Amino acid sequence: MATNRKNTRTKKEFKPVDLGDGWILHYRENEYGLFGLEHNDATIYGCKLIEGSNGIFVSFPSRKGTDGKYYAHARFAKIPDAIVEAIADAIGF
Repeated sequence: MATNRKNTRTKKEFKPVDLGDGWILHYRENEYGLFGLEHNDATIYGCKLIEGSNGIFVSFPSRKGTDGKYYAHARFAKIPDAIVEAIADAIGF
C-alpha cells in the first residue's frame, strides 16, 4: 500500500533587494548561489556570480549547443561594476 508523503521542505521565497539605478536582486538564502536580476521590468532567474581571471562577473543561464559551446539564452547587455559588487555583498560572495 502506497502512503502519501507530504513534502516537508519549506519553499523559500525570493528576497528582493534594491541595488539602485533600477536594478533589483532576487535571491533565496542557501540556494546554491543562484539569483534573479531585474532591470527595466525584465527579470532573469538562474544567474550566478563567477570569479574569473578579470574579476567577478554575472553568469547568465546557458545551454550547450550542438557545437559543444555554451550559449546564454538571456542576458543584460552590460551590468555596471558597482551593481556586481552590490550583488556580491548582498549574497555574501
